[in-house]
Amino acid sequence: MLHSRHIAGALAFYDGHLKSIVDAVGAGVVKYVNDFVALPASEASLGDWTVTLVEAGVGETTVTPGDSGNGVLLITTDAADNDGANLQLNGESFRLEADKPLYFGARVQAISDVTQSDLFVGLAITDTDILGGVTDRIGFESVDGATALDFVVEKDSVETKAAGVGTLADATAIIVEFYWEVRRSRSLSMACRSRRRRSPISPTTRS
Repeated sequence: MLHSRHIAGALAFYDGHLKSIVDAVGAGVVKYVNDFVALPASEASLGDWTVTLVEAGVGETTVTPGDSGNGVLLITTDAADNDGANLQLNGESFRLEADKPLYFGARVQAISDVTQSDLFVGLAITDTDILGGVTDRIGFESVDGATALDFVVEKDSVETKAAGVGTLADATAIIVEFYWEVRRSRSLSMACRSRRRRSPISPTTRS
């Protein structure tokens, strides 16, 4: 059931948990929402995104509209190990600052083989290879050879990790979300969880 509350002068709507924000309105609200329901036919036309493909195999890595309903971006990797795609929204519109609460949520619809996949979903500085290492990022990561989903925060190349906040399963959708809030007069309030119900955004994956 949808509820509402005021956060930093804005009206926020949440689903179930107080920090699971569905939408927000107000003069100071900056947001990006994409349900992937009207996508171009290929990654070459994703104008809002910078797309970097890795294609060492005999085929190709593609980013296309999915056909499973509810809005899906389908990433199909080439056949070689570490082939994949790095997709990042153009610009750096979001910053973690005091007195400016931030919510991030994304649904990872399904992964065909989670133990043979690397992925990061979250916010990061502009880079064409986030999985290869960046100086600043916050989000969820899973590495090749494991099914565990970790929550990572990296600032100036110093990484802090909460291991195993979730578990990925083949062909199973999972929702990842975090909430950031720091008040100048109070301590950090952060929520990080994964759940498998409702419907990034900086998706990065490779096989």
